[in-house]
Amino acid sequence: MQVLEPRDVPLGGLRALMVRRTLPHRDRSFIGAWCFVDHYGPTAVGEDGAGRMDVAPHPHTGLQTVSWLFEGEIEHRDSGAVHAMVRPREVNLMTAGRGVDVVYDPVGGDLFEASLRAVAWNARLVVIGFAAGKVQQIPANILLVKNVTVIGFYYGYWNGWGGKGTPSPKEAEALAKRRALVAAAQQDLSRWFTEGKLKATVAATYDLADWVKAFRLIEERTVVGKAVLVP
Repeated sequence: MQVLEPRDVPLGGLRALMVRRTLPHRDRSFIGAWCFVDHYGPTAVGEDGAGRMDVAPHPHTGLQTVSWLFEGEIEHRDSGAVHAMVRPREVNLMTAGRGVDVVYDPVGGDLFEASLRAVAWNARLVVIGFAAGKVQQIPANILLVKNVTVIGFYYGYWNGWGGKGTPSPKEAEALAKRRALVAAAQQDLSRWFTEGKLKATVAATYDLADWVKAFRLIEERTVVGKAVLVP
Protein backbone atom coordinates (compact mmCIF):
# COMPACT_ATOMS: atom_id res chain seq x y z
CA MET A 1 0.00 0.00 0.00
CA GLN A 2 1.34 3.44 -0.98
CA VAL A 3 0.74 6.42 1.33
CA LEU A 4 0.69 9.75 -0.49
CA GLU A 5 1.71 12.79 1.55
CA PRO A 6 -0.33 15.96 0.83
CA ARG A 7 1.19 19.35 0.04
CA ASP A 8 -0.07 22.82 1.04
CA VAL A 9 -1.87 24.72 -1.72
CA PRO A 10 -3.54 28.18 -1.43
CA LEU A 11 -7.19 28.22 -2.48
CA GLY A 12 -9.18 31.41 -2.90
CA GLY A 13 -6.98 34.18 -4.28
CA LEU A 14 -5.65 36.95 -2.04
CA ARG A 15 -7.55 35.77 1.04
CA ALA A 16 -6.50 32.23 0.39
CA LEU A 17 -7.40 29.25 2.50
CA MET A 18 -4.57 26.75 2.70
CA VAL A 19 -5.70 23.28 1.74
CA ARG A 20 -3.76 20.03 1.85
CA ARG A 21 -3.81 18.55 -1.66
CA THR A 22 -3.20 14.82 -2.01
CA LEU A 23 -4.13 14.47 -5.69
CA PRO A 24 -2.81 15.12 -8.27
CA HIS A 25 0.50 13.85 -6.92
CA ARG A 26 3.84 13.46 -8.64
CA ASP A 27 4.20 9.94 -7.21
CA ARG A 28 0.86 8.81 -8.65
CA SER A 29 0.45 9.61 -12.35
CA PHE A 30 -2.95 9.65 -14.03
CA ILE A 31 -3.91 8.28 -17.42
CA GLY A 32 -7.16 9.64 -18.79
CA ALA A 33 -9.56 10.99 -16.15
CA TRP A 34 -7.99 12.67 -13.10
CA CYS A 35 -9.14 14.57 -10.04
CA PHE A 36 -8.16 16.89 -7.20
CA VAL A 37 -8.34 15.59 -3.63
CA ASP A 38 -8.13 18.37 -1.04
CA HIS A 39 -8.53 18.41 2.73
CA TYR A 40 -8.85 21.56 4.79
CA GLY A 41 -9.66 22.67 8.33
CA PRO A 42 -10.23 23.08 11.09
CA THR A 43 -9.13 26.68 10.58
CA ALA A 44 -10.44 30.21 11.02
CA VAL A 45 -10.96 31.80 7.60
CA GLY A 46 -12.14 35.17 6.39
CA GLU A 47 -10.85 38.67 7.05
CA ASP A 48 -12.21 38.73 10.59
CA GLY A 49 -11.24 35.14 11.36
CA ALA A 50 -14.89 34.28 11.99
CA GLY A 51 -14.77 31.22 9.79
CA ARG A 52 -16.27 32.65 6.60
CA MET A 53 -14.47 31.99 3.33
CA ASP A 54 -15.43 34.03 0.26
CA VAL A 55 -14.00 32.69 -2.99
CA ALA A 56 -14.61 34.79 -6.11
CA PRO A 57 -17.13 33.35 -8.62
CA HIS A 58 -15.56 30.82 -10.95
CA PRO A 59 -16.90 28.47 -13.64
CA HIS A 60 -16.72 24.72 -13.12
CA THR A 61 -16.22 24.08 -16.81
CA GLY A 62 -15.73 20.35 -17.19
CA LEU A 63 -15.11 20.04 -13.44
CA GLN A 64 -17.15 17.88 -11.09
CA THR A 65 -16.89 18.48 -7.35
CA VAL A 66 -17.70 15.99 -4.61
CA SER A 67 -17.67 17.50 -1.10
CA TRP A 68 -17.75 15.81 2.30
CA LEU A 69 -18.03 18.21 5.21
CA PHE A 70 -17.37 17.27 8.84
CA GLU A 71 -18.56 20.47 10.53
CA GLY A 72 -20.14 23.81 9.63
CA GLU A 73 -21.85 24.71 6.38
CA ILE A 74 -20.71 25.97 2.98
CA GLU A 75 -22.77 27.75 0.34
CA HIS A 76 -21.22 26.95 -3.04
CA ARG A 77 -22.35 29.12 -5.95
CA ASP A 78 -20.29 29.41 -9.12
CA SER A 79 -20.52 31.78 -12.07
CA GLY A 80 -22.27 29.11 -14.12
CA ALA A 81 -25.36 29.52 -11.88
CA VAL A 82 -24.71 26.16 -10.19
CA HIS A 83 -25.67 26.38 -6.54
CA ALA A 84 -25.43 23.88 -3.68
CA MET A 85 -25.34 23.84 0.10
CA VAL A 86 -22.61 21.64 1.55
CA ARG A 87 -23.56 20.17 4.94
CA PRO A 88 -22.03 17.53 7.24
CA ARG A 89 -22.78 13.84 6.64
CA GLU A 90 -24.04 14.53 3.12
CA VAL A 91 -22.24 13.83 -0.12
CA ASN A 92 -22.65 16.99 -2.18
CA LEU A 93 -22.09 16.77 -5.91
CA MET A 94 -21.63 19.64 -8.34
CA THR A 95 -21.19 18.73 -11.99
CA ALA A 96 -20.83 22.10 -13.76
CA GLY A 97 -24.28 21.54 -15.25
CA ARG A 98 -23.15 18.48 -17.19
CA GLY A 99 -23.94 15.59 -14.87
CA VAL A 100 -22.29 12.23 -14.16
CA ASP A 101 -21.90 9.43 -16.70
CA VAL A 102 -22.34 6.27 -14.60
CA VAL A 103 -24.15 5.60 -11.32
CA TYR A 104 -23.97 2.31 -9.40
CA ASP A 105 -26.95 2.35 -7.05
CA PRO A 106 -27.27 -0.28 -4.29
CA VAL A 107 -29.49 2.02 -2.18
CA GLY A 108 -32.54 2.88 -4.25
CA GLY A 109 -35.46 4.91 -2.95
CA ASP A 110 -35.17 8.68 -2.96
CA LEU A 111 -31.43 8.47 -3.72
CA PHE A 112 -32.20 6.77 -7.02
CA GLU A 113 -34.35 9.66 -8.21
CA ALA A 114 -31.75 12.18 -7.05
CA SER A 115 -29.08 10.25 -8.96
CA LEU A 116 -31.25 10.10 -12.05
CA ARG A 117 -31.63 13.89 -12.04
CA ALA A 118 -27.85 14.32 -11.64
CA VAL A 119 -26.79 12.22 -14.64
CA ALA A 120 -25.53 13.53 -17.96
CA TRP A 121 -26.85 12.91 -21.45
CA ASN A 122 -26.39 9.26 -22.52
CA ALA A 123 -25.61 8.22 -18.91
CA ARG A 124 -26.01 4.73 -17.52
CA LEU A 125 -27.56 3.93 -14.15
CA VAL A 126 -27.01 0.42 -12.77
CA VAL A 127 -29.57 -0.80 -10.22
CA ILE A 128 -27.92 -3.21 -7.79
CA GLY A 129 -30.23 -3.25 -4.76
CA PHE A 130 -32.68 -1.45 -2.49
CA ALA A 131 -30.87 -0.96 0.82
CA ALA A 132 -33.10 2.04 1.55
CA GLY A 133 -36.07 -0.33 1.84
CA LYS A 134 -38.01 1.49 -0.87
CA VAL A 135 -38.28 0.31 -4.46
CA GLN A 136 -38.21 3.40 -6.62
CA GLN A 137 -40.49 4.16 -9.55
CA ILE A 138 -38.55 5.27 -12.62
CA PRO A 139 -39.85 8.46 -14.28
CA ALA A 140 -39.73 7.57 -17.97
CA ASN A 141 -39.74 11.23 -19.05
CA ILE A 142 -36.23 11.73 -17.61
CA LEU A 143 -34.99 8.61 -19.39
CA LEU A 144 -36.36 10.01 -22.63
CA VAL A 145 -35.10 13.59 -22.48
CA LYS A 146 -31.61 12.57 -21.32
CA ASN A 147 -31.35 9.36 -23.36
CA VAL A 148 -30.49 7.51 -20.14
CA THR A 149 -30.05 3.74 -19.93
CA VAL A 150 -31.11 2.00 -16.70
CA ILE A 151 -29.64 -1.47 -16.24
CA GLY A 152 -30.63 -4.03 -13.63
CA PHE A 153 -27.85 -6.21 -12.24
CA TYR A 154 -29.08 -9.11 -10.10
CA TYR A 155 -25.96 -10.77 -8.74
CA GLY A 156 -27.99 -13.68 -7.41
CA TYR A 157 -28.73 -14.75 -10.97
CA TRP A 158 -25.04 -15.39 -11.54
CA ASN A 159 -24.62 -17.44 -8.36
CA GLY A 160 -27.98 -19.17 -8.19
CA TRP A 161 -29.37 -17.31 -5.18
CA GLY A 162 -33.11 -17.29 -4.69
CA GLY A 163 -33.82 -20.24 -6.97
CA LYS A 164 -37.03 -22.22 -6.58
CA GLY A 165 -36.69 -25.96 -6.18
CA THR A 166 -34.19 -28.24 -7.88
CA PRO A 167 -33.03 -26.90 -11.26
CA SER A 168 -33.47 -29.01 -14.36
CA PRO A 169 -30.34 -30.46 -15.99
CA LYS A 170 -30.44 -27.66 -18.58
CA GLU A 171 -30.84 -24.98 -15.89
CA ALA A 172 -28.05 -26.54 -13.79
CA GLU A 173 -25.70 -26.49 -16.78
CA ALA A 174 -26.46 -22.84 -17.48
CA LEU A 175 -25.95 -21.97 -13.79
CA ALA A 176 -22.59 -23.76 -13.74
CA LYS A 177 -21.44 -21.65 -16.69
CA ARG A 178 -22.53 -18.43 -14.97
CA ARG A 179 -20.77 -19.44 -11.74
CA ALA A 180 -17.61 -20.18 -13.73
CA LEU A 181 -17.72 -16.66 -15.20
CA VAL A 182 -18.07 -15.19 -11.68
CA ALA A 183 -15.19 -17.32 -10.38
CA ALA A 184 -12.98 -16.24 -13.29
CA ALA A 185 -13.80 -12.57 -12.66
CA GLN A 186 -13.00 -12.94 -8.96
CA GLN A 187 -9.70 -14.61 -9.80
CA ASP A 188 -8.84 -11.69 -12.10
CA LEU A 189 -9.65 -9.20 -9.33
CA SER A 190 -7.53 -11.14 -6.81
CA ARG A 191 -4.63 -11.29 -9.26
CA TRP A 192 -4.86 -7.57 -10.02
CA PHE A 193 -4.87 -6.85 -6.29
CA THR A 194 -1.81 -9.06 -5.75
CA GLU A 195 -0.03 -7.35 -8.66
CA GLY A 196 -0.81 -3.93 -7.20
CA LYS A 197 -3.12 -2.90 -10.06
CA LEU A 198 -6.01 -2.54 -7.59
CA LYS A 199 -5.62 -0.99 -4.15
CA ALA A 200 -8.10 -1.13 -1.27
CA THR A 201 -8.27 1.72 1.23
CA VAL A 202 -8.70 0.29 4.73
CA ALA A 203 -10.05 2.96 7.07
CA ALA A 204 -10.06 0.80 10.20
CA THR A 205 -9.62 -2.78 11.41
CA TYR A 206 -11.67 -4.27 14.25
CA ASP A 207 -11.85 -7.56 16.10
CA LEU A 208 -14.94 -9.54 15.22
CA ALA A 209 -16.24 -8.97 18.75
CA ASP A 210 -16.29 -5.22 18.03
CA TRP A 211 -18.56 -5.54 14.99
CA VAL A 212 -21.12 -3.20 16.53
CA LYS A 213 -18.54 -0.39 16.69
CA ALA A 214 -17.56 -0.99 13.06
CA PHE A 215 -21.16 -0.96 11.85
CA ARG A 216 -21.86 2.19 13.84
CA LEU A 217 -19.09 3.98 11.95
CA ILE A 218 -20.62 2.84 8.67
CA GLU A 219 -24.06 3.97 9.81
CA GLU A 220 -22.65 7.38 10.75
CA ARG A 221 -21.00 7.56 7.32
CA THR A 222 -17.55 8.31 8.71
CA VAL A 223 -15.75 5.39 7.05
CA VAL A 224 -13.65 6.31 4.03
CA GLY A 225 -12.76 3.06 2.33
CA LYS A 226 -13.28 -0.27 4.09
CA ALA A 227 -13.92 -1.20 7.71
CA VAL A 228 -12.45 -4.68 8.13
CA LEU A 229 -13.55 -7.27 10.72
CA VAL A 230 -10.80 -9.71 11.75
CA PRO A 231 -11.86 -13.01 13.38
